[in-house]
Amino acid sequence: MKGTRIQRSDTMRTPDLNWLKDSRIFQVNRLQAYSDHKYTIGKDKKPSSFSLNGTWKFNQSKNYDTCFKFFYNTEFNDANWNDIQVPGHIQLQGFDNPHYTDVTYPWDGHDVVKPGQIDMDKNKVYQYRKTFDCPQDFIGNKLILSFEGVESNIYVWLNGKFIGYSEDSFTPSRFDITKYTQEKDNVLCVRIFQKCTGTWLEDQDMWRFSGIFRDVMIYKQPNLHIQDLKIDTNIDLDTKKVFLHAHVK
Repeated sequence: MKGTRIQRSDTMRTPDLNWLKDSRIFQVNRLQAYSDHKYTIGKDKKPSSFSLNGTWKFNQSKNYDTCFKFFYNTEFNDANWNDIQVPGHIQLQGFDNPHYTDVTYPWDGHDVVKPGQIDMDKNKVYQYRKTFDCPQDFIGNKLILSFEGVESNIYVWLNGKFIGYSEDSFTPSRFDITKYTQEKDNVLCVRIFQKCTGTWLEDQDMWRFSGIFRDVMIYKQPNLHIQDLKIDTNIDLDTKKVFLHAHVK
């Protein structure tokens, strides 16, 4: 069964908890994967990206019913929340217990669920907040927010606006945040659930961790640039010539 890609519309402003339990939905507003090759912007050689790594505010709850529902509002007071380092596993920073399994699922013997199902009463919630300023020379350009690795899913808000949703823990999740970014006092909020339908597929002999465990970056893209490319090669055995065909997007 093919997955469903949901793109932003004027009526789609509210995230849905059912995405966690629907195996057909694993991304909402997430950009399609593309080449991460380097490119330059102008002759001034100014940086084309900046990092949001570092100290974030953090809170965890035993399930959705007990979490802060409207933590993504810009005026929300997170002064009493803990500090956490990003990137970094939650369980390795003292906020939860590491869990190791080899051939069984972590919930075997604990949750009565069928394949693909999630027990929301036992689905922990991890919430992050980060306030940042955007470099002045970034404003007016296309801006891409990139989470290089988050386990096991991510809901994203920027300045109180819902940005998107993504699963796939070990691949980048990128979102277009151009029209939601301001120069000063941006508030980036992330809600992560410990489990989703994708967790059933990420079953290997490994430690089970959670959280933002790879870099968080904002990239500046020029209005005209090569986003993706594919190169095909054909060999003519008679003439001993090699032909390269480049497909550029």
